[in-house]
Formats: sequence, structure tokens, C-alpha cells
Amino acid sequence: MWRLPGWRRPRFQPARRLALPFTLGTTLLLLAVPALLLRQRPRPQAFGLEKLMASVSLLQSFRATPERPVPELWRQRLGEVLAARLWRAQTRAWWQFWDGIAPGQPFLALSSRGIALSSLQSLPVPPLRVGDLLILPPDPLSRQLLSDRLRVQVRPSPGLRQRCLPRLERDQAVFWRPTALGEMLGPLAPFLQDVQEGCLSLGLRPDGLTWTGEAASVEGMLLEAPAAGDNPATVPPLKPSIEAPLLLVEGTSLERLLAGLLARELIRQPLAERWGFGKAQLA
Repeated sequence: MWRLPGWRRPRFQPARRLALPFTLGTTLLLLAVPALLLRQRPRPQAFGLEKLMASVSLLQSFRATPERPVPELWRQRLGEVLAARLWRAQTRAWWQFWDGIAPGQPFLALSSRGIALSSLQSLPVPPLRVGDLLILPPDPLSRQLLSDRLRVQVRPSPGLRQRCLPRLERDQAVFWRPTALGEMLGPLAPFLQDVQEGCLSLGLRPDGLTWTGEAASVEGMLLEAPAAGDNPATVPPLKPSIEAPLLLVEGTSLERLLAGLLARELIRQPLAERWGFGKAQLA
């Protein structure tokens, strides 16, 4: 067989194997870094909801139900024709909320995915863009006030609000703050000091409705006991009468109710001055 001068058969060299720990570590690093970056940078929709939760008093979420009639709120904010078209095409949750500024006037919030912004140009009040949400206010003044409040930087909350985000994104849920509780309950709001802020999901079962979620008190809502003054009471204390009690409450778990009731100075002062209740009894 004819060969070129100086030609040699190349020697076969087996491929070098990479160290398994190095390969595994590199793979984990390539997977962990993007996941960490995505965790630090929340989804646009979650960012929009988190901004709203820090600014509004009551926020409700609803699942997409295009087979049902168009809600009145949609018709008011979008008009009959546009509301009907967007309602039939919806595939994501939508929200309504109150900001505590315009009494009785809810805002409408929609996911901006699949909605052409050009179709909203004819609306009398332009929508606000917050993350991946389109906010439809009731009037120009409410739009301006909400826009000013949303400009405040919101730090991610690791507590109740952060855990509430998945409920508001996928369930029929409600989130409230102390301002909403005060508007709904009025004078009864102090009785519910432990549920000043909360988040609940609504579930439908054959035997009825179920609510699941959590609530918490807000720091600073409970009032401190008033300091004893130097002047003695003008009315001599009266001993509580067992035959004619001032207030009779029976139950197995009354701590939350009494904590809110006794936190009000309007209740504490007559009990101390008129009925002789001491600090230990009012604690």
C-alpha cells in the first residue's frame, strides 16, 4: 500500500472523563442561579397585586367565568360592547378593590395579557398600568389619588400578604386591611382586634361554603390602659352586684372579644370609676 513519506498512523487516545463532582456542581449552579434570580424578581402580576395590597383597603379576586352574565362593574368601567367582548374572552382571574378614598366606588383590575391597549383608548378614564395589571378607576380624581399612592416603593412582605398572593391569583378570595374592617363593622371593629388584616379563600362544597385563610392583628391597634390620675373619682365605687350584673357574657373562648372591648377607654373608665374594677380585672 502506498503511503506518503513521513506519514504515521495516529495513536488512539481515549476521551478524558470529567470529574463527576465538577460536572454535577456545574449543573446545579446553572439551574440554581436562574431560579434565584426569578425568585428575587417577582412575576409582573404578583408585583401588581402586592402593590395594590399595600395601598387599598379591600381586595377581592374572582375566577374567570365567561359563561356567566357580564357583571355590572365591567359594564360601568368598560362600556357594554367592550365589556361583553373581554368577558367572553377571559381566561384569567380578575379583581375589584376599594382604596378607602372613594366610598362605594370600586376599582376594576384585569390582567393585561391578551388585551390590546388600543381598545381602551376610547374609555372616558384611562386605565392605570401596575405590573401586569390594568386598573380601571371610577373617575379621574380616584385615578390620580391611586396613582400617587402607588408611586411609593413597596418592599416584599414575607408574612401574611406574601402568603395571600397565591390565593388572589388563582382562587376566589378576599384581602382586607384595618380601614376596610372599620368601614364594614363601624363601632364593632374594636371587638375584632386580632383580625384587623387577613386573607380568606372561598370554597364551594356540596354541603355549603367554606372559608380558609388567616388573619392577624396590627401593631399599635390595641390601646394601652390609661394611667391612674392624681384626682380621686368623684363617684364612690360600687361593688359589682351578682343579682344585677352590669354585663353577663358566657362562653368558652371570650379572650378575643373582651380584649377588643376592654381596649376602649370609653368602656374601661366607667368600669374602673363606677364599678370598682382594678387593673388586673381590666387586663
